[in-house]
Amino acid sequence: MGETINYKKWILIITSFLGIVFIGFDPKIADEISGFLLICCMAFFYASSQVFSRYLKELDVKFTSASMGFIAFIILINASVFFEGNTISHLKNLNLEAWLMVLHAGILCSLFGHMSMFYLYKFYPVGQVLPFYALFPVFGMLLSFFIFGEIPTLIMVIGGIIVISSVFLLQKVR
Repeated sequence: MGETINYKKWILIITSFLGIVFIGFDPKIADEISGFLLICCMAFFYASSQVFSRYLKELDVKFTSASMGFIAFIILINASVFFEGNTISHLKNLNLEAWLMVLHAGILCSLFGHMSMFYLYKFYPVGQVLPFYALFPVFGMLLSFFIFGEIPTLIMVIGGIIVISSVFLLQKVR
């Protein structure tokens, strides 16, 4: 793609990633190193897919998002059945608040964000668009506060400040 990223930007990208880790940090899982490693592995593959999605800029944004969602659904429903067992029973037992949270995360935070990024890749280099991906958890945290009244922890607020500062500085560094 011919895009280069200097060491200052790499430092800010890593700092932004650490801010996301703070936002997603749950003290209850602090001893679960395998879960943390899986999350880091997922983040790496997701970032890679975002970089390679630049090659798909000729495809329609709706098609790209729909195919990604459908493939992810097939993989995740099979993984749920394999690891958790009675998936249908779990889905039937969800209350309205749980379904609203799922729709909030799936539509507002994920679908809208991904479609926006795929659209922006048509016009801007990955290095200019990708840092804004780090803001999705911040917006998710804010929307959860305003819609569901979830109070973010101090660690989550610090993570949000780190992410916003890193993304701001990424746009200023040449």
